[in-house]
Amino acid sequence: MNVPLFSKGKIIGGLLLRSRKPYAYRDRDVRLAERIATQIAGAVANAQLYTERIQAEEEKTTLQEQLRQSQKMEAIGRLAGGIAHDFNNLLTIIKGYSQLSLLELKEGDPLGENIEEIKRATDRAADLTRQLLAFSRRQVLEMKVLDLNTLIRDLEKMFASYPWRRH
Repeated sequence: MNVPLFSKGKIIGGLLLRSRKPYAYRDRDVRLAERIATQIAGAVANAQLYTERIQAEEEKTTLQEQLRQSQKMEAIGRLAGGIAHDFNNLLTIIKGYSQLSLLELKEGDPLGENIEEIKRATDRAADLTRQLLAFSRRQVLEMKVLDLNTLIRDLEKMFASYPWRRH
């Protein structure tokens, strides 16, 4: 005798009973087998529901962690944006004073080169600040070609003027 196991209107398996005697099963045996099959199908369905619930809870936990990470990144972005904005204001002041100082200097004044370096350094710092602001706003950064030779020469001049440099 083969009794199907039904769950949610679908056959999910079967209960197979064998006897060595032909026509060994009577109507009451068939009804009993059907009740047993219903119980087995219910247990299987419960196990499937339990597994689905566990998976849903794990997915929920994963999504909650992703949300927390996203919120942390959002907070870091806002903080970086605030700092970058304030820093940019300071750079504007430094650059403005360096430009005013250059206007006041006579041509050939030895301080002119140092003040030019200050101005270039503020430009580089302003570029970094723009990148931080772009990160905080989740903007796509504008790519540009850099001349590494010029960058290295500028850095070399900057490091050469540091008082702690040993000769």
